[in-house]
Parts: sequence; C-alpha cells; structure tokens
Amino acid sequence: METKLVGPTPGIGNWDLIGQTLSNRYVVESELGAGGMATVYAAMDQTLGRQVVIKIPHAELLRQPGFRERFIEEVRSLIALVHPHILPIQDYGEFEGVPFAVVAYFSGGDLRAKINEEGGYLKLEELDQWVPQIASALDFMHSKSVVHRDIKPDNILFDEQGNVLLSDFGIATVMQDMESDETQVGQLTQVGSFVGTTAYAPPEAIRRELSGAYDQYSLGVTIYVGLSGEMPFRASTPEETLVLKASQEPRPINEVLPDLPAEVSRVMMKSIAQKAEDRFESCSEFARALSRAIAPDSPLKTNYTIAAGIAFVAALAVGVGVYMLKPAEEIPVVIVPAEPPGTVFEAGSTPEEISAAMKLCQLHVATCDVRDYESEILRAVRVADLAPDKTEVTNEQFLAFITETHYVTEAELAGFSYKDGFLKRAGWSWSSVDGEGARPELDLPVVHVSQKDAQTYCEWTGARLPTEVEWEFMARGIDRRTFPWGNDWEPGLANSKLGGLGGTAPVGSFANGATPEGLHDLAGNVMEWTSSRTNAGKAVLKGGAWNTENPAHVRSAIRFDEAPDFSSDDAGFRCVREL
Repeated sequence: METKLVGPTPGIGNWDLIGQTLSNRYVVESELGAGGMATVYAAMDQTLGRQVVIKIPHAELLRQPGFRERFIEEVRSLIALVHPHILPIQDYGEFEGVPFAVVAYFSGGDLRAKINEEGGYLKLEELDQWVPQIASALDFMHSKSVVHRDIKPDNILFDEQGNVLLSDFGIATVMQDMESDETQVGQLTQVGSFVGTTAYAPPEAIRRELSGAYDQYSLGVTIYVGLSGEMPFRASTPEETLVLKASQEPRPINEVLPDLPAEVSRVMMKSIAQKAEDRFESCSEFARALSRAIAPDSPLKTNYTIAAGIAFVAALAVGVGVYMLKPAEEIPVVIVPAEPPGTVFEAGSTPEEISAAMKLCQLHVATCDVRDYESEILRAVRVADLAPDKTEVTNEQFLAFITETHYVTEAELAGFSYKDGFLKRAGWSWSSVDGEGARPELDLPVVHVSQKDAQTYCEWTGARLPTEVEWEFMARGIDRRTFPWGNDWEPGLANSKLGGLGGTAPVGSFANGATPEGLHDLAGNVMEWTSSRTNAGKAVLKGGAWNTENPAHVRSAIRFDEAPDFSSDDAGFRCVREL
C-alpha cells in the first residue's frame, strides 16, 4: 500500500499511517501526538509482541532535499551518545520512503502526566528524584556538542521503577547542516522559523544561538511551571512570547509562590535568566544548587553526570529534536565532575536476546509466549556498590531471626501458603513445610516467606533486599551474561526441572553454576524476592526455581511478579549491603 500525505498542503501529523505495517513488523495503532519536529505513534511490535513508539519526521521536513538520507545517517552516527537517562532507540528504517525511529514504550508516563496526577503541581521535595538525572543527560550531550532544543514536561519520561529518561534526542542533528547551508535557509524558515516549543525556549532561540544554557533555560521553565502551575511569561501567542522573552525579565517565581524558600527562588530565576551567560555553568550545577536550596542542611548532593565516553552496544540514544552546537568557539565549557559511586549497567534484553529466549523455550517446552518477556525493557541504570549474600538465606539463618525477634510470617498469620506457586495449602509455612509440623532442613533455602518477611529479615541483619536491577546486575555482571555462569544454557548448572533435584537443594550445591564473583543459585533453586514493585503494585521476583521447566525462565533478565504477601515453596531471598 502506498503511503500518502493527506491534503494538498499537509501539516503536522497529517500522515495516513494508522493500520500500516512498517518493516513487516510494526503495526501502527494510533497517533499519540506531535512534537516540534515529529509525529509520534503507538504501534505493536509483532515480532516481540509488545507496545512500542514510532517517531516520524513531519511532512514539511521530509520535503527538504537530502533530509531522509541525513536522518538515517544521523541515527547511525549517534550510537555513541547513549546515556542511562536518555531514551534509547530500538530500531529504525524506512517505509515507502518515509524514515522512522522506534523507541521503547514506557508505561510510567511523562512529567506532564505526573504533574496532573499530583493535582497540577510538583512537590518541591520530589525534584531531587529526577532533576539531577535529566541534568546529567543534558550535560553529557552538551559535552558532545549537541543541544536538545525541546526540553518540556512531555519529553521527560518515567519507567515502571520511577527512573527518568529524556526523550526526543536525535532527528534534528541533520538540521545543523541545513541551517548552515545558505541554499536551505529560506526553505527552513518557511518550514518553521522556530524549532521546539516557544513557551519553554530561551530568548536566544529566535537568533538560533545554541549552547548548553539553551537547554538549562528550558529545564528551569519546566520546573517553574511544575511548581507554580504558571508560565514565567503571560502571552496570548507564541510570537508574543518570544518578543516578551527578548525584551523583559521573567516574572519571579516567588511572586507566584510567596511561600517558596528564597534560595530556591534565587536558583530558579538564575536558571532562566534572560542572558545565557548569567545562568549556571552547566545543568548539573543548576541541579546541585537547587538540591542544596531545597535541603540546605544536607551534604552536597550526588552529581549524576556521566563521563562522555560511556556507551552501550545494544541501544541508540536518538529520537526527535536534537541540534548540533555552532562551531567550537561558540561551545561553552561543560564541567563533567567525577562519576558517582557505582556502575552503569544495561538491564533488560535486546530484541535479539528476546528472540534467542523464544528459541530456547521452543526447544524445551510445548507452549511459548513472547509476552512472558515484555517486561525486559532495555534500560541503563546506575547500580550502587553492593555486597550481596553469597547464597540464599537458609532455614538456619531464618530460625535465628525468629528466635530473637519472635517474628510471625505472613503465611503463619494467614494460615496457608502455596505449593508450586499456585496450589493453596493450609498450615504450610517456613517452619512446617508439609502443614503437619515437619521441620525444614537447616541448610535449605528458607521458603514460604513473603516480600515483607524477606525485607524484615534483611533489615534485622543490617541489610536490605536488592532492587530488581541490582539483582539482575549481580547475576549478569557488567558483561550482561544470559545466565549467571555465561550465555549458554547448561541444565546441570542450575537446580531447575531440567537436571535438578525435584525440590530445593542445600544452598551452594550447584557450585559450577555460580557467577565468576562466587554468588550461588542465582539461577534455579528458589525464585528470589526483590524490593521492586510493578506499576500494578505487584512484587518482583527473579531467577527461576527448582520447578521451572522452561530454561528461558531461568535467565537473569526475566521477571516474575506476585502479590507482596504471596508465599510459596519455590520463593526465597538473599540480602545485600551497601558499601
């Protein structure tokens, strides 16, 4: 089917793509909206059976000579600009001459939705949860001479774990060459003399003066609007907004919010100063100043800026709305402080890794469903330096906890637990494995414990449960192994239904299946609780168990989830301690 522009003079978003299949894979379902330079669509990835987002440049841009070719070229060239808090591209291609990019769909929503959910205003104390991360992403790109040019609430996304990602980096790097090409200037002006969103853009935007201070201003306006519910300038048209910004200072935020701490107000107004040179030297400096203003008695906040060399093989950090900076003499100095403690780890699975999981499944079980792996979203996260338990917590260790604290588990309170995860059994608990008082063997992993039981035990020892990503990092390592021992499935290395013992084994029994760091039973034996919850409120478990028959479900990337008070004879845990 031929793709056509709707109408004689197509405008933003006027592509007739609903129902089309791109690259014999992505079925376009609906239009989600339009940004400064692209239209965004919801689509279904038929290969992996999960929701994705398709971004397509506006029709006006595609009419410019060479834009299609430059778009594909720039998508490829920006591979090295990957950052833990920049939304990665999963795929790209062309459909009937129309270039497109595919990015992950994140169900956590965007900052605008978060503001609406909280009654139209951000809480001051919540800013430190995401502003430093966005600032680090921006400084990283600025150190690469790239400016986003369209920072606003719609382009700040959240995943299920609350991690923040900056969206819409990528397409418009092609525009820098086009802006500097005298043969293109007139056409670009006709296409749209302004790139981005005027309400969030700085005064210098109309002059196309690009620097890191450009994005800092937009980030400042985003926070200003989130806190106050109002814009720094009151105007009836985009043109009037730009005129006011060029001729007046923004309205002080403490006039809108009289109770806002004076230092917070000062920091905010510095970030949106009329002159670029009057703003902070970097976005991270702005974030640190804001953090100190919010909590003046706390120590210096951690700087999340990532050194410019970090890159990951399996993701492309490209989207919509990036501009390259002007020549070197106009590029501001960006201070990139030392990295914070911890390791940047790429969790989740690439499309190729999920395809391999499906093939592994099909070799061993009759029914395989790719939806089992849809939660394995590829994402880069900084993981704290941890000291994990070498083995799962044993009955002997849990007995010592019970003896000292007289704690009563949730299964004991409820009067039941589960066998094989779905057969309800009255009277079963960690201390009565058959409901009739049979005592557990002391060297076996404790089971019939809930997420709360596990967390309470860990806290008693001075530790905590790992998050889902921390657990995955423990099992996979920085080289992202498929299994704790390597990338190939070997049934004798894990206590699962394929080559296992038919029940729990003493911890550490499958020593050859340990990680290179010496962590045992991260595949099989019992699923392990993490501290993470899904958006639906379910608690996350990892690792597979003694009764897991599908080896793809013993991979370290897969997620299981249950009610937080769930307990069974195939669920246990281990603790971690922060270094």
